[in-house]
Amino acid sequence: MYLIKTFDLEVSCKDLEELKVKLADMNGQSVSIQYPASQGEIDNLFVHIMEDGTVVETYNRQKTVDLNNLHL
Repeated sequence: MYLIKTFDLEVSCKDLEELKVKLADMNGQSVSIQYPASQGEIDNLFVHIMEDGTVVETYNRQKTVDLNNLHL
């Protein structure tokens, strides 16, 4: 399961496709995405969704994020 978090919102997503749909509705926002990593740990990815829907790293907006690399 994925979890999208902002300062005032938490959205659960059961799979990658749902995550992409939810993020598409968040243009112009910075969010964190929590997702299960290897060995039961949880990773955080801080991203910004550009107005055109492109997902980039929050602290390095030159780097596009490939959501397909977030493995459950």
